[in-house]
Amino acid sequence: MFFNRIQSLTGRSRFSRRPLWLVCACLSTLAGCGSSDGAAGKVTVYPVKGKVLLADGQPLTSGRVVFMPLGELMIESSGPIGSDGTFSLSTGVSGEGAPAGDFRVKIEPDDSNLAVAKPGTKSMAKRKLPFPPQYADEETSGLKITIKPEPNDLPPIRLQKTAPRSVASVRVSD
Repeated sequence: MFFNRIQSLTGRSRFSRRPLWLVCACLSTLAGCGSSDGAAGKVTVYPVKGKVLLADGQPLTSGRVVFMPLGELMIESSGPIGSDGTFSLSTGVSGEGAPAGDFRVKIEPDDSNLAVAKPGTKSMAKRKLPFPPQYADEETSGLKITIKPEPNDLPPIRLQKTAPRSVASVRVSD
C-alpha cells in the first residue's frame, strides 16, 4: 500500500521499489552485526604504571612493554616506554590499564633506535638490542607480574645482563 501511494505520487513503476527493498534488507542484516558487549568489552581493567631499568640501573629509554595473560582471559596489555623508562598499560579494547591476573612480560624494542651490528661480521644482518635478547620473548624473559583489581604502581622491572634461571615474580604489595 505504502509503495502504491508513492508510485501514484511519483509516477514510477513497481520495479523501482526493488532496490529500496534490497537496501532495507541489507541494512537490517548489518544492524545485528558487531557488538560492543563482546568478551573483551566486558573486562574490567585497572590502571597499571611501572618503570623498566637496565642492569646498570639506568632507565630503558624506548620500546614497548607487553603483558601476555597466563589465565583464560586472552587480553594482552601493552604500553610504550618513555624516555625516563616509565610506562602505562592499555588493552586497546577495554581501555587504559590491564585486567586483574597473572601475566608474563616481554619487552619489544623500538625499531628506530636499534643499533646496527658492525659491518663485515656474521651478525651484520642482526640488530643490537639495547637490552639482553631473552627479554624480547615472554617465554624466556623470566618476568611474571600479577595485576591486582586496584590501581597498580609496579616496582621497577630490572633487566639483568644474564638470562634468569627461573621465573621471577614481581608482585604489588598489599
